[in-house]
Amino acid sequence: MKEMISVDHEISMSSLDFLNNIINPARAEAGEVPHEPRKFLAKIEDELELDGTGKKFRLNNNQTRTAYYDLDFDQMMLVGMRESKAVRRSVLARLKAMHGIQIPRTLPEALRFAAKLAEQKAVLENQLAIAAPKAEFVDNYVEASGLMGFREVAKLLGIKETDFRLFLLENGI
Repeated sequence: MKEMISVDHEISMSSLDFLNNIINPARAEAGEVPHEPRKFLAKIEDELELDGTGKKFRLNNNQTRTAYYDLDFDQMMLVGMRESKAVRRSVLARLKAMHGIQIPRTLPEALRFAAKLAEQKAVLENQLAIAAPKAEFVDNYVEASGLMGFREVAKLLGIKETDFRLFLLENGI
C-alpha cells in the first residue's frame, strides 16, 4: 500500500490508506463499526463533489479491483469531519501529527521532493531578477556605509524630496 507522501508540508494519501490507517482505527477506538471501502468512497465523492474522473483502482489479492482517490490534507480534513464527534477528535489529532515534516522514503518521493525544491528555487531566482534593477538604482545613489540617506539622494538628483518620494511610490521602487 502507498504510504503518506509529504512534499513541502503538502500531505497526500490514498483514500484506502486514509480509511485503513486513520478513519477505521478511530472508529474502532470510539466503538463504532468500521466503514467498508465502497461506502467510504461514496462518502468521499459526496463530500468533495467528485464525479469519478480522478478515480484510481488497486488490484487486490483476489484479483478484484478497489477504487480510491488520492486525497490532499484539506480533503482528508473535510472527509474526516463528517464522522462522529469522538472519531473527529481522533482524526484531527492524527492529521495534525502527520502534518509535520516528512522525509522521503523512496526514490520517487525523493525525486518529487527535489523537483519541488528546484521549482521553488526557480521562482525565488525569478523574483530576485525582477528586483535587481531596483536594487541597482538604489546602490547607485545610496552609499553602503549609510552616510547618504533618502534626503541626500533627492538633493543629489536636484529634485524635491516629495516629488522623489511620489516617483518612487508610483513606480513601485
